Amino acid sequence: MTISKRTMLIVLFFVLSLIYLSNLSHSVYGGDVGDLVTAAAVWGVAHAPGYPLFTFIGALLVKALSPLHVSPAFSVGLISVFAGSAGVILYYLICERLTSNRFASFVGSMILAFSYLYWMYVEIAEVFALNNFFALVLLYLAISFRQTNKRFFLLSLAFVAGLSLSNHHSILLLFPSLLLIAYQGYFYIKKSKKILLQICLLFLSGLLPYLYVVAASLSHPVIDGANITNVQTFIDFFLRKGYGTFQLGTFEKASTFTSKMIVLKSYSQIFLAQVTIPVVLFSLIGLVSLWIKDKVIATGLILAFLISGPFFVIFAGFPLNNTFFLGVFERFLSLSSVVALIFFPVGIAYFAERASKLLRRKVYVILFIGIFLIIPIKLYMYNQPKVSLSNVEVGDTLGENYLKALPGRSIVLLTGDTNLYNTLYVRYAKGVRPDTVVLNGNNPGFARAVLENDPQLRSNLPTVAEYDKLAGTLKKIDLKTPVYSDRRINLKDDSYIWIPAGLVFELRSPNEDKVSGKIYRDTREKMWGSFTLLSYDSDLLSSGNLTLSQIPNDYAQAMVGHAHALLEFGYVEDAIRYLHRAISVAPTSDTAHALLGSIYLNQKKDCKSAISSFEEAIEISPITKIYYQYLYTSYIRCSQTVKAEKLKVESDKVFGSGSIRSINSSGQIND
Repeated sequence: MTISKRTMLIVLFFVLSLIYLSNLSHSVYGGDVGDLVTAAAVWGVAHAPGYPLFTFIGALLVKALSPLHVSPAFSVGLISVFAGSAGVILYYLICERLTSNRFASFVGSMILAFSYLYWMYVEIAEVFALNNFFALVLLYLAISFRQTNKRFFLLSLAFVAGLSLSNHHSILLLFPSLLLIAYQGYFYIKKSKKILLQICLLFLSGLLPYLYVVAASLSHPVIDGANITNVQTFIDFFLRKGYGTFQLGTFEKASTFTSKMIVLKSYSQIFLAQVTIPVVLFSLIGLVSLWIKDKVIATGLILAFLISGPFFVIFAGFPLNNTFFLGVFERFLSLSSVVALIFFPVGIAYFAERASKLLRRKVYVILFIGIFLIIPIKLYMYNQPKVSLSNVEVGDTLGENYLKALPGRSIVLLTGDTNLYNTLYVRYAKGVRPDTVVLNGNNPGFARAVLENDPQLRSNLPTVAEYDKLAGTLKKIDLKTPVYSDRRINLKDDSYIWIPAGLVFELRSPNEDKVSGKIYRDTREKMWGSFTLLSYDSDLLSSGNLTLSQIPNDYAQAMVGHAHALLEFGYVEDAIRYLHRAISVAPTSDTAHALLGSIYLNQKKDCKSAISSFEEAIEISPITKIYYQYLYTSYIRCSQTVKAEKLKVESDKVFGSGSIRSINSSGQIND
């Protein structure tokens, strides 16, 4: 007695949901997660374009599950869990339509379910699992319409296309393929203009979740990335004008041909690492087989892969120079990998058909396909430790540490994605340190929304024009409130200074007493002592994911800033202690190694340690020119002229002739 397809799919959905649920992050993780979850928790608006469908569903889940005392991150993350499970079911249905082979489709589904790029984003409260779900729904509807020519599939395709855009705009990358696969819809429209009207109305109705953005922003929530005041501000928000329409962000792109080829090479390496060589080979066979069977569907899927994969990463031009951008790069690869995997079941089904004619016994065919079940089993065993996020709390801890040591009624301006959004989450979604105010230092409109919700600050609001110099303005008006920032903002006023204060910098105005060295050392020692610094060299592979791996560097960079201040006050040994601590937290902190080398060379006169530190800095960051100069200076001062000349040659090869300046008789670098 065979199990019905419906029963099998229901069982598969629940089994996958339980597996995914057991690994789901209870923490805010990193990247944009904090912004999305916080916006949902306070019925607010995330950064452009707002992701209204995800945010609205998340808000409902946070509200519904609040009696269970689960974290907002966990509640919103349920969207990813169930979208991920449903996506695997849709993948199965697509493959079965293309192959008519249930077993081959099942094997492919298991490979998708446990491939890293797909599985990873099922375990966090991000929009990408839902985006993959919509991609599979759209492909299923387009392929079904081509094969059946039923109007239901065409109209459903129009509605889901609009709805998918209210989750994430990258789904647009599939639209050319959908139009190609469902091109016969043109003949429907040609026969009746009524169909065209229905298609347009259904597409627009799919965009209705954007009404949430308007309604939420006009209610002035504490988290408002839109700050909508009129139709034009809404259009600008929808088109991500603040980031540059058709751009992912304001970061400097890889623009040269060589740099773009490096990005493409990285894409290929990451993509191939998700599956095994047999999967790649049988996917190519499946591509050829599908091309022979149905050139339109094959062309559509190839186009979908190329546009959402190679073309997109070249166009985006991610600067792959740190783990943060590598993490951003990684999350945009899942869409193309999902599309590419559709070819795999087609390939093994093709082989199964040929084998059945030769072997003439179905059991052998099943055994042949069954061999491929080894692949998802191995993927599960390999990726499970990396996506097990249920006990990883480094994201929440980072946000808590930003607030923990601040005095009461502090205002802190943050700019980086992970440190800003994670701190917003613990402050406004979890209610940690309600006596502090966290502002987005890059978004004046956001700052106004937060300040307007604070009764003690509302009456002292500066004008909109003054938000360009928000930190200085906040100190000038009579707020009697300490102001902090995660970076030294240039106030163009020499009387204001920034001094390190744990993970942030404190703004000191002219009318405040100057901080003595002893007070600075003692107060900062107490600050750092209050932080929870987790062990990042633990056995938890999941704590080393690309987005999370940037967090130790945030701590290390703050310790480097603290060490600089200690040096200015003359506390050399304390500075060395903090630099060693920075290196223990983030061994790849090149700035910590470089400053340590400078201290060993100039204050301690320890040539061996100085050279070792500068060599380590160069090994970590071989494209930082100044490190070569530092090491060259160390060789010269330590009478290692042969090594100095050799380094000069190496530096000239990397940076061009004259990259290292000469050292004068007193050991100083010549201008």
